[in-house]
Amino acid sequence: TFWQRDNMSIEGAHFCKTYKCQDLPYIGIIDPRTGRATKVWKGEKWAKGGPGDVVCQLFEFLERYGSPSGAPPVPSGSAGSQASSPTLAPAPSPTPPEDAAKEEEAVEVVAKEEPVGEIAEMPDEPGADEEAVKVSLRLPSGQRVLRRFRPKDSLEVVFAVASASAKLPVEGLEVATQMPKKLLRDFPDGLSCSVADAKIAGNMLVVEVRR
Repeated sequence: TFWQRDNMSIEGAHFCKTYKCQDLPYIGIIDPRTGRATKVWKGEKWAKGGPGDVVCQLFEFLERYGSPSGAPPVPSGSAGSQASSPTLAPAPSPTPPEDAAKEEEAVEVVAKEEPVGEIAEMPDEPGADEEAVKVSLRLPSGQRVLRRFRPKDSLEVVFAVASASAKLPVEGLEVATQMPKKLLRDFPDGLSCSVADAKIAGNMLVVEVRR
């Protein structure tokens, strides 16, 4: 949840008092379970980097620490942490032979639908002294990969990174922006379009298995 308030408002003043905000604007991440400020950035740093750098910093934080589930932890020794009788799940009922055969057929169909082709080799990232932009990729497994690209790199390079990271062939992948969703293959000039022209710097791209 993104929450923004003026420091002169009632809620803003209460927040500043609670978290002892001295430098404004105060930009941080609050753990919803504990109310603890887990990360704070200086506003001037964000202003210099621009929106793309802001998004990348957020993705880097979430990639490192993950997203809280929102369920408050149970303090040790509290009434809620007292031992209780374990609840046993009922034993699964045996699968009828005809159902088992159907399951085997379904597994065979899925296996046949696996994309075929060669997995791309991971391209080299730009050097420390080269101009680069950051792009995040969310793989089919749910894993997030943060990657640096040269603005002049083509979208073919993005697909190569997606292929090498997901261990899937380029031909069997789709890479798309999130909001609005748009396939990179549908961009002007197709995969020869540059990262700069595609304007994907600082974005989270979704990698999916192509159907």
